[in-house]
Amino acid sequence: MTKFKTGDTVWVKGKVNNSGDIIIFGETFLKEDFPYIDICNDNDRKPKVALTKTQADFLESFTYKPKALYYISRVGWDYAFTDNDEHEIDFESSKYKELLGNLPDEDELKKLLLEALINGYTVEQPLLYTVEIPNPNEIGGNKHVLAKDKNGVVRITFISFINWKEIEEFQLTEEEIKKDFEWAFQFAKPVEEK
Repeated sequence: MTKFKTGDTVWVKGKVNNSGDIIIFGETFLKEDFPYIDICNDNDRKPKVALTKTQADFLESFTYKPKALYYISRVGWDYAFTDNDEHEIDFESSKYKELLGNLPDEDELKKLLLEALINGYTVEQPLLYTVEIPNPNEIGGNKHVLAKDKNGVVRITFISFINWKEIEEFQLTEEEIKKDFEWAFQFAKPVEEK
């Protein structure tokens, strides 16, 4: 258990009632009796940063937060990014490029990951698309579309049912489409949120 000494600043989460009094662990404290209580709400906190799934997975691989803070904060001081298993990630590797995402350099990545550790983060959900390949000779509503097979490989497939756009196998990210079917992205339509 953490030991506190007189004069330490501590944060205690509570609620403010209709009278402006503070309720902490079911006990009511009058605001005027405790002028040193500084009320802040969740809106006063820095907002959570948005991470890609790769960046979030990297942070979540650390089982001990101080270790993540240490390894990330030392980047640039003759150290590369290091994972929880103490393997350095080469700045030229595809793993690093995926971790970097659309950020310009390792300093921005370092700043983003440290901010995520301190203030929390959300994971960006990639936009999903369905792709129907136009066919002027289509017969009876049959369509050629892109879909992921059970191994996650995107293929052109032939379907004949109406609600195909609602099925997960037909909902693909831009990256999945462009990997082997860049030419087909021109036919991609964003999946409508429910």
